Amino acid sequence: MGCHGGWPYRAWKYFAKEGAVTGGHYGTKDCCRPYEIPPCGWHWFEPYYDCHAAYKGTPVCVRECQRGYDKNYTMDKYYGSHAVKIIGWGKERDTPYWIIANSWHNDWGEKGFFRMIRGINDCGIETLVDAGLVGDGSK
Repeated sequence: MGCHGGWPYRAWKYFAKEGAVTGGHYGTKDCCRPYEIPPCGWHWFEPYYDCHAAYKGTPVCVRECQRGYDKNYTMDKYYGSHAVKIIGWGKERDTPYWIIANSWHNDWGEKGFFRMIRGINDCGIETLVDAGLVGDGSK
């Protein structure tokens, strides 16, 4: 994925083959396995590393369709064309929605997050999904 975007499936494939970091910033020696890839400025303001998984214990990556790309989201429905993470769901005034993490810093949208209507597969949000299940390595 790196500094020029990429595909969530390839990130999961890399994770399955190479494993994941156990903590620590790039270049540090005070942890079991530090980040191997240096941070980059692709995500507009600073690297985006952390997102808590709420959906079945793992972040779910979604490849959104491209319809009217709008980086100025302010709590309305969003249409875009890049990977994001579904991290939860909710309901407001009888309208179910997905809670989605973006990578454009916390001054975008709802502190870096946004919502999309749940249950109608708007923009392919419920079918263009990649997810991984982390195990202990045993078969």
